[in-house]
Amino acid sequence: AQVSMPGMTIQVRQALEPGEETKLVINWDTSNISQQVEGAVRIKLNDPARSKIFLSLSGTVFRPVDVLPYPLVMLSSFEGEQTTRVLELVNNQESPLLISRLEPQGDAFVAEVVPVQEGQRYELRVTVKESTPVGRYEQFLVVHTNSTKRPKLGVQVRILVKPEVHVAPDSVEFGKLSLTALKTEGLAELLTQTLTLHRKSGTMSITSVSSNISGLAIEVTPEGPAEVIRVDVHLDPKQVQAGPLDGNILIETDDENFPALEIPVSGIVTD
Repeated sequence: AQVSMPGMTIQVRQALEPGEETKLVINWDTSNISQQVEGAVRIKLNDPARSKIFLSLSGTVFRPVDVLPYPLVMLSSFEGEQTTRVLELVNNQESPLLISRLEPQGDAFVAEVVPVQEGQRYELRVTVKESTPVGRYEQFLVVHTNSTKRPKLGVQVRILVKPEVHVAPDSVEFGKLSLTALKTEGLAELLTQTLTLHRKSGTMSITSVSSNISGLAIEVTPEGPAEVIRVDVHLDPKQVQAGPLDGNILIETDDENFPALEIPVSGIVTD
């Protein structure tokens, strides 16, 4: 017998006599899962008429206190801007849930709890601080409760603070490519990497785009001023050579505060 999810085990007699019946018991340890779950069991038999049996299992697992939709907050904002995400704390116990305090482990955000149904449901609001500098942050929040089963609720807080002009993604990665495969008709276009240049407010123009990597083809849309500009990057099979793709793309703009942006490029082309 085989199971599809961690924590699932099976209890069943391995051999049955003709006409005999037995129970198949499936145990599922739910200590590390919550909310909607699905699993499957496959049983192989030596019966020539039916060699396999598939069983599907589904259900909902409630923890004493659930953090919904999941204990993770992802925040993206421009520098000097506040952005808020809201999670829900749901009490599945008979006794009322009280939030005693919030413990931010990091200084890039603030958090507050707002009662929706006192003792049963709360909103957990996480907000990026206006003073947080440009960068990426991996931080954590601990919610302290009166629950004996879940006295502490942990929430991951991932934050991206962008400058007024921001490129996403911030790098181009081609991975490992075959030069022979690249020459297959249409494949180079399928491997196109797309960058998006965002401006917080107002418009800007790209005045020039260049790269120190030979065989890199770059297209900009639109050519004129815009708040969002698309940059498509692909390898020209007629010019690219075998070897590492190690360099950058230089984007020059008409913005006096962001006149040039460098985008790292990585990958390798084999013979």
